Amino acid sequence: MNGVLVVGPAGSGKTTFCNELRKFILLQKKNVAFVNLDPASEESIFEPDIDIKNLIKSNEVIEELGLGPNGSLIFCMEYLLDNFSWLIKEIGYLGNISFLIFDFPGQIEITLNNSYLNDLIFQLEKILDINVNKFFLLDSQFITDISKYIGGILTSFISLITNDNIQFNLLSKIDNIKYCPKEIIDKFLNPCLNNLYFELNFLHGKNYKKLNYFILKLLEDFSLLKF
Repeated sequence: MNGVLVVGPAGSGKTTFCNELRKFILLQKKNVAFVNLDPASEESIFEPDIDIKNLIKSNEVIEELGLGPNGSLIFCMEYLLDNFSWLIKEIGYLGNISFLIFDFPGQIEITLNNSYLNDLIFQLEKILDINVNKFFLLDSQFITDISKYIGGILTSFISLITNDNIQFNLLSKIDNIKYCPKEIIDKFLNPCLNNLYFELNFLHGKNYKKLNYFILKLLEDFSLLKF
């Protein structure tokens, strides 16, 4: 069985991407299921086949434990991992499935400051024998601000090094920049290190030249400057 874990900042279009990917796989005459792992997700026209909110809801944790939005999400992810047998049963009820698409919460604390993403992938692969790949989505509007763009890529980098799984970086919501000149879009899809270095130095001054260089060199070494 193959699994696709969709990660990225909140509001980057992960749920929409999951639904479109599900429709594409169905067109290939393969069985696919959509798994929502965001306990704080709002009601959507995209109905998941498995929903973590049937196990635990972020708003109920907030009410009962007095936690904030981020604290409640962390609690929910810990609860899911502690009750992983629930997810095993839910996947078993699906029957003969070729692909599972997992929609992961977008809050940065979940992905970067804790091991939940890595622990989840480990469980899926070890217990359910699912071959998991990751898609990291970054809102295309980030390319209108080079500092935000580099920040988004650094988030992608941390997501990448948490485990050995293949990760694909995608610019999402491309329709939001449909009036952006093609040469600007191309500059960020396959950027030149020297050009980015010059722009960052121009914006932030000479005090950050070394920092800018080593950040860009790190990202280039891991081939993360391409989408």
